Amino acid sequence: MPHGERTEKPVKSGGAALVSAAPNSVLLVYGAGSGLGKSTLACALVQWMESRGLSTRLFSEECATEHPAFRAYVRQVQTGNAGDAATLLKCCDRFIAELLNSSADVVVLDSLLPCWDWLYSAGASDEVVADFTDDLKALLSKLRPVLLLVEGDVDQALERAIEDRGIEWALDLAERRAGQRDRDSLQAYFQTLRAGTGRAMSRWNYPVVRVDTVVEGLESAVRRTSEELAKWLPSASSA
Repeated sequence: MPHGERTEKPVKSGGAALVSAAPNSVLLVYGAGSGLGKSTLACALVQWMESRGLSTRLFSEECATEHPAFRAYVRQVQTGNAGDAATLLKCCDRFIAELLNSSADVVVLDSLLPCWDWLYSAGASDEVVADFTDDLKALLSKLRPVLLLVEGDVDQALERAIEDRGIEWALDLAERRAGQRDRDSLQAYFQTLRAGTGRAMSRWNYPVVRVDTVVEGLESAVRRTSEELAKWLPSASSA
């Protein structure tokens, strides 16, 4: 389906007709911290959208290490230059160009864009992240982005992740991200990342849906988030 066309696919559900979003809409599922349930939430929302007649395409964060568009940045990471925001932006440009050609009604990106954690993990300054954010927003203007910001207590979320994945996973992650193989360093890293994300958010001017999966629990979060997203993608109208 060529970019710019709009196909309406009303589907009756709970007394409402859901009309498909314009082609190539993008949902950015993002949050600073492990154990917040971002991937679980993303998959649940994909199922919700598909049950209402919308076609979807889901990309996970892991796709960045394999996707051709990000190869140049992966090479920079491998050579110790993960803070190369210029190369990362070029890769994002290539990736977004592919999304523009997607036939899916909604593309869901799980922990991929806006890449703030990648840059902050590499020690990038707030100024670098701010400039990157402004440039990325310009690229995303070709789409209809909404940011689903997954929040929650960092320490509680990490505890949940450790229960699920084991302490060795946490220690390995701490060594990679914080340079110290201990839990306290990983907690401090996530707190720093959360603070940086908050500062970057001040420059974000696209729609944002916030959800606290620790307070609400995943089941409640999926339900409420679905209700919020129905206002944006697809538009809900009275039957």
